[in-house]
Amino acid sequence: AMFAKYYSKELANFPWCEKDGLYEQASLMQSQLLWMCKLGLLPINAQARANGVPSSDRVLGWGAKNGLVYQKAYLEFFAPKDQLEALIECAKR
Repeated sequence: AMFAKYYSKELANFPWCEKDGLYEQASLMQSQLLWMCKLGLLPINAQARANGVPSSDRVLGWGAKNGLVYQKAYLEFFAPKDQLEALIECAKR
């Protein structure tokens, strides 16, 4: 419940967060992160996909001026053992 409150912006921060509130990049994935919480998975770190986003972009931009950002999406999460085993079996298919 605490993770869902954080991702729905009802809770300001977690001990491992560097700042109060969701990072804007996490806000891009807010519905997916909340969905994972409802499934009993606990997201702790995520990065949105970027495909040629200008380096000046307010949310995803970084790096040299006039550059482009390319990054793969990823997600780190805690999962109960039974769900982890089911996820591993699905990944094998």
